[in-house]
Amino acid sequence: MKLTGVVCVALVVGAIWGAAAQAAGGPANWMYEPTSFTEVRLTLPPASEAALESEPKEYVEGTFELAETAGTPGTAGPFSAPLTVGIELKGNLGSLRSIHEKAAFKIKFDKFVKGQRFLGLEKMTLNNMVQDPSMIHETVTYGAFHAMGVPAPHTGFTYLTVNGKSYGVHLNIETQDVQSVENAFGTPFSEPPQHLYEGEYGADVSNSKWEAFEVSEGKKKNPGDKADLEAFVAAVESSGSFAQRVAAVADLNEMTKDWLVEKYVGNWDGYAGIAPDSYHPNNYYLYSDAAGKFSMMPWGTDQTWQPGQHLGFGSGGGVLYTDCLADTAGCRQQYLAAGREALATLSVLSLDAVARCTAAALRPWQELEAATSEREKLPSPGMDGTENLELAEDEVANTREFIEERPAELAAFLGEPAPAPGTAPVPCPALRPIGGFPTPPSPEEEVPSVPPASNPEEGTSAQASPPSAATPPASPRLVIEGRRVAGKSISVALGAPGPGRLTVTGRSGEPAKTVCSGASNATAAGSLTVACRLTDRFAALLHRRWRRVSLDVRFQPATGTAEGITQTIRLRRR
Repeated sequence: MKLTGVVCVALVVGAIWGAAAQAAGGPANWMYEPTSFTEVRLTLPPASEAALESEPKEYVEGTFELAETAGTPGTAGPFSAPLTVGIELKGNLGSLRSIHEKAAFKIKFDKFVKGQRFLGLEKMTLNNMVQDPSMIHETVTYGAFHAMGVPAPHTGFTYLTVNGKSYGVHLNIETQDVQSVENAFGTPFSEPPQHLYEGEYGADVSNSKWEAFEVSEGKKKNPGDKADLEAFVAAVESSGSFAQRVAAVADLNEMTKDWLVEKYVGNWDGYAGIAPDSYHPNNYYLYSDAAGKFSMMPWGTDQTWQPGQHLGFGSGGGVLYTDCLADTAGCRQQYLAAGREALATLSVLSLDAVARCTAAALRPWQELEAATSEREKLPSPGMDGTENLELAEDEVANTREFIEERPAELAAFLGEPAPAPGTAPVPCPALRPIGGFPTPPSPEEEVPSVPPASNPEEGTSAQASPPSAATPPASPRLVIEGRRVAGKSISVALGAPGPGRLTVTGRSGEPAKTVCSGASNATAAGSLTVACRLTDRFAALLHRRWRRVSLDVRFQPATGTAEGITQTIRLRRR
């Protein structure tokens, strides 16, 4: 059966998102999907907060709670029971922030309670994304690795508060540990002989640099514990064809794909990005299987897709990368084959859809962050909330431009014809509804899922009232199913719970002024569209800059009690 271009792209996009659900096994897998948004509450007693201020890399005691959402602010279900956990700050050069800023966090569930787990997890990592104003780089990058079959972390998003204060949007990234590698490779982790090594700040597989590796998982205290890594180094330092001398200790099929994707996404701060120095190679893991054969996994990919970082595909990188490319008849051919596979797999339409849709889903959370976080806890504290939002939008545009240009650059390196650009739009996937916790706390605490209101072309912010736990999930409710700007109207798609009259009023500015209004009659339960016509003055204002509009939707049923819902949207300059 021949697939159309639209279907092929949709399958690739589905693979990028779906890899998380397929690979990240266990009861927490639902959190590590780009369409999954949670809320996390951390509570730190004064002594713990003071300790993090003086020693940010030492675990302190605090409490952890998590709630699912239906993808938009204001839709959180019940929070999990508070757990006593270990909390430390995450980050190094560039990304480390103090507890009084937009900090990143590592959470260890068994630090103070032996054997404690949360949905099977021992650890959780919340990245602050302060070096990526777009907040989409890691999600798009790891999606590219997954599409190429490279083992890599999986990601979702969370909105974080600490002691009741907003710390904003964080990336909920799968921690690289025993559980994640078992999920990725499908085999148990045996200690000994296996290891997971973290490579950063110049660590490499050579006689002079191998001792810089940190043992992340596996035995690390006794002589001979690193026999697998020493055998890898010995093979690399031996003579003969690179592919032949490392065949027993390195999965070059996987590694060449890893390096090719690193180059493709412009990951200058990884293994293959730039020439070695005191800080590079950086941000990667080496995993040895039970036979001592190594694979490589990426990490820390926030500084990708940046203007001016269109890395060349044939130079730079650590010793494995350079020796591979020098092996012209062996490993280099595997690398070129990975490039040809990337040309066919990493299409502009598929990656651009991930970037566009992730940005649209993030926008209401970013608006919440801009409105509620203290200035020093914003991603760029030198800017106010509005400026942070505008910077995020600009960086998303830069990312999409990078994505558009990259296939032709790879094709030129390979000497292949550039792939034809696609034109078919790729729809955004639905945001993940509530329903991930394996067992709800109790029937009376269940929260029915709220259909997400998302528009792939407009950033939106939904401030719908949380659903009532007393309302049966099957009962029809008033919902906003979508909206778009059409001419001089905001066209609002609504789900009416029954016969009655629907009115839509839009307000904007301080003090708020009415900028649009509309109404329609529903003859039965179901979907219908109401046109909220813009005033001439407001339509003219949209030609100058973007505007935020609060939509107030009211439903007066033929019999019964009136219902209302409010949603904030961001309209682009026209």
